[in-house]
Amino acid sequence: AEARALAIFSNTPRRTLSVMDEARFVHALRTEDRLGPHGIARLLSRKLGWVASRELLATALAPAVAARVDAGTVGVSFALALCGVARDAQEPLAVAAAQHRLTGRESLALVGAYRGADSDRARHQLLATPLAAVRPARPPSPLGPLGTRLAERLERIRAALAELAGFALPADGL
Repeated sequence: AEARALAIFSNTPRRTLSVMDEARFVHALRTEDRLGPHGIARLLSRKLGWVASRELLATALAPAVAARVDAGTVGVSFALALCGVARDAQEPLAVAAAQHRLTGRESLALVGAYRGADSDRARHQLLATPLAAVRPARPPSPLGPLGTRLAERLERIRAALAELAGFALPADGL
């Protein structure tokens, strides 16, 4: 296992391994070399969360979606979110995100909405028209885009000042 890790990570230039390459390697260390998560983390100088996420990608991701991750058209966060739905639903979700040019955040929102849908009909509708769920319509502002952004920023500042005004040191425990 150590020799394999050294061969792969020492002889490979940085950023040339894809996330799925890492996932396949971690999975091989688990299944072929029979290493546990702690042993893999120690061997690769990584955290347990990294090992767990790579193992999840290797075992729970549909092959078609794994190919999209390899190609760079599906990001890591979106791929990890897709691991939480059935394999037969992963590719339609990835296709819907690509067709509608969803951002990373919107793609994650799509997966959340899909998981929260209460029927197959609602899921099918969501895949056909995801924009309504991931980009809720806002009423038009008479201020224009810049004015709207400034108003939102001022509202956040107002909320922070209100929180600061209510700050009090506790009488005990210091």
